[in-house]
Amino acid sequence: MPNAEHLSKKRLALYGRFVLPGEEIQSIFGVQTGLYPNYRSMNGLVSVVVTDRSIVLVGRPRFLPALHKVLARLPRETLMGPLSGQRWSRINLPTKRPAWVSKAYASDVEAADLVARQLLHLSPSPSATEPPAGPSPA
Repeated sequence: MPNAEHLSKKRLALYGRFVLPGEEIQSIFGVQTGLYPNYRSMNGLVSVVVTDRSIVLVGRPRFLPALHKVLARLPRETLMGPLSGQRWSRINLPTKRPAWVSKAYASDVEAADLVARQLLHLSPSPSATEPPAGPSPA
């Protein structure tokens, strides 16, 4: 997981208040929630704050950063991928509406999932040797 050195001090100060004492922020990226990511004016905004111990979902009201609030705190072992879209990918987050991440943040999601897979003692990436998550076809 990349070090938080690439994050601005302003972003660390803004989102640092949502993490528990002693947690180290590793990544921060935004997702849109809604039926389709290109309908930006109708979509909700959520920041995903990845720390060394958890994944924190922070609601982001448009134009009102003082009203940010924690929507959920997930275990660090939470897998968000795999990613599949060209410009946008739907990711696995417990939001009321589907969550979409831009290709610009794909490396952040993949890095977070790599650490989660290590914590779960899974192979570094999904492969054909792992059984599928659902029931096997008859």
